[in-house]
Amino acid sequence: MALFNSARVRVAQLDRLFAVDGRPIARLDESTRWLEDSLRDGGFKIYETSPHARGAVGNSTPDSVRESAVAQFDVGGRGPLLLSQDHLEFLAQTVEVLGYAKASMRLDVVRVTPAAPERLEPAIHAYGRYEFRFVKRDGSRLSPEELSFGQQRLFAFLYYAAMHPHIVIVDELTNGMHHSMIERCLEVVRGRQTFLATQNPLLLDNLEFEDAEEVRRTFILCSNDEVDGQEQMVWRNMTVDEAENFTAITRSASRTSTTSCGAGACGSGRALGATAHRGYR
Repeated sequence: MALFNSARVRVAQLDRLFAVDGRPIARLDESTRWLEDSLRDGGFKIYETSPHARGAVGNSTPDSVRESAVAQFDVGGRGPLLLSQDHLEFLAQTVEVLGYAKASMRLDVVRVTPAAPERLEPAIHAYGRYEFRFVKRDGSRLSPEELSFGQQRLFAFLYYAAMHPHIVIVDELTNGMHHSMIERCLEVVRGRQTFLATQNPLLLDNLEFEDAEEVRRTFILCSNDEVDGQEQMVWRNMTVDEAENFTAITRSASRTSTTSCGAGACGSGRALGATAHRGYR
């Protein structure tokens, strides 16, 4: 996990450093803009071949959505497709954390290209115009736009995480979220390489370290230093003293409950002092 407590430009550079299958890793920003763009631009194509649909390629769409769409397509779905939390884990996670009854995702057919047997080309069904609905326990229905900001942030993160099973890069994960939401987000990315940019020490309430050696081994500090007359970003490991100081302050903070913002958050925030990187396990 990377914790950046100052410049957002640093994490903005990370999406150009990492790529999967040749594609840059998208960065989830601190607002809901990424989700809005993804839902607007999301789409994929199903190539219809006998006896089953083959291939569902596209962008801004989790693999689980494409796989579930192909499964419905195979059993006769040729019009709009409707997927629920029973099909999509990120919807099930959203429903559970928000305490809703159910959720669904509708995928519209935006174009159908007939088969061309003479050229051995199958029919192509293009899907897009994603539409989500959340149903509360009283039966009322909500669109993503009608969720609170924190709820939108949670949903955006879970959708983003479903799209990026290996590496995630996120600005201000805690922005607008309650503790239960933050805890679920960290559970979801466990086992992935995770970069989190934050100026909010609240995130550290949800992280645990065995000892100073683990802190020293897994954190990297970042600063802008002058090298050969030019300012540049410098990354380095924590010193033993820095790691021990971090550990001592966070342990002391965890035993204190007198501060208004939560002892773990305030104490951990003072300990950071610079950019840190941790491989989150």
